[in-house]
Amino acid sequence: LKKAAELINWDGPFKGSKTDGQWFSGIGVACGFYGIGYGNGIKDKGQVELIYTPDHKLTILTSAIDYGQGAHTVFAQIAAETLGMNPNLITVTTSDTRTTPDSGSTVASRQTMVTGNAVNKAALKLRDQLANSKNITEPVRVKTRFLFVSEAIDSNTGQGNVYRSFATAASAARVDVSRKTGQVRLKHVASVHDSGTIINPILAKSQVTGGIMMAAGMALWEQYRTSNGLAKTCDFSDYRIPRSTDIPIMDIEFLPTPDPSGPFGAKGLGEPAMVAAGPAILNAVCDALDYDFSSVPVTRDMILKAFRNR
Repeated sequence: LKKAAELINWDGPFKGSKTDGQWFSGIGVACGFYGIGYGNGIKDKGQVELIYTPDHKLTILTSAIDYGQGAHTVFAQIAAETLGMNPNLITVTTSDTRTTPDSGSTVASRQTMVTGNAVNKAALKLRDQLANSKNITEPVRVKTRFLFVSEAIDSNTGQGNVYRSFATAASAARVDVSRKTGQVRLKHVASVHDSGTIINPILAKSQVTGGIMMAAGMALWEQYRTSNGLAKTCDFSDYRIPRSTDIPIMDIEFLPTPDPSGPFGAKGLGEPAMVAAGPAILNAVCDALDYDFSSVPVTRDMILKAFRNR
């Protein structure tokens, strides 16, 4: 929270100062935490197979899906670090159920920690095998399974070690709100995360950048309407998503605490990228109007009504 406030140049209470006759400015902060993995005692496994060939190249086989978040790059980096080899000599093959072992779904911000651990474990086994074989003439294959164990919640007490690891985050946001039109200008967002050791800083920063804009959509624009169980929002002409012109100044920093449960101390960063940013943006709008909204997104009509009620 201190770092997020520092990045946005906020040093205390800031109640809706008017910038001119039309625009009101506000600052909001929020923090959050997110359990990594399936949790709640659900079986959470990652499986990989490594194939090391005589030409000193490595193939990683896994069914872990990379949506674009960079999991395959991270898997290659983990293997390269463990084996002391060039990542450019590593190929990640995925999503072929004939050849790739099951590594569960790409949800719950789990793949870096769960399948990443399986990659690290397999690479350690492979390293030991290669250390005992100076020259190899046939491919060396190693298959490994990693199980991420958690406890089910106690239904009587509501307590339990439901997750082994948590990512934490804090965000601060600055907005301007128009009294005349209800428009919100998202000016500046700071997002600070502890997701353990950051294996690939460029990918991590990119993921948080996307998470901030997803959070902005949730807080300000994305509204799905229904009537009597039927959809009234049927296409993107009615469903407002963030545009390039909505992107604010962003300051993103990582304050990592290595996690002993993760590969090289890494944790997940998928959903945590947006957990705190949405409430921070909403709080900034509330601050600008000195009015508390109870639902999202905060639309222009809602904002104009709030101004009338001031």
